Amino acid sequence: MKKFLAAAIATIMLSIPLSNVAAASKSLAQSESLQVSNSLESILEKDNVSKEELNEYSKRAKAELSGKPNLQWRLGAVKNAVKFVVDHHNLIPSKTIRGWVDKYGNKMIDALDTLESGTRIGLQLAFEEAGIPRNVAKAIADFIVTFIL
Repeated sequence: MKKFLAAAIATIMLSIPLSNVAAASKSLAQSESLQVSNSLESILEKDNVSKEELNEYSKRAKAELSGKPNLQWRLGAVKNAVKFVVDHHNLIPSKTIRGWVDKYGNKMIDALDTLESGTRIGLQLAFEEAGIPRNVAKAIADFIVTFIL
């Protein structure tokens, strides 16, 4: 009975730290996602961009990109979205995002060569690898994924 009790206690003691690690990593991922979202929201709020302006921009971008089929749909859609944003940066309702796209547009296009994933984080990493500062890369990637894809 003592061996069984000792084994049960050891199992419980080992499982508690593992569950804490899993919960902490999930919490960190949610926190980073929330931080990126809040960052974009604060930029748009600072630039006084209305929801109507964002909806209009989103509709226009999606209409422009809808008829372009690609074998690797998700990756192709992200590449087309980046090209649209760079080519039509003057349409972006946020002055801050528009300025960054104007400044880093060439690097954004260069980043398409290293883009491996059609996700927000994949896009952000490709932008960073091309030389765009991390906070700018996060905000631009979040903007593209939120309002175009």
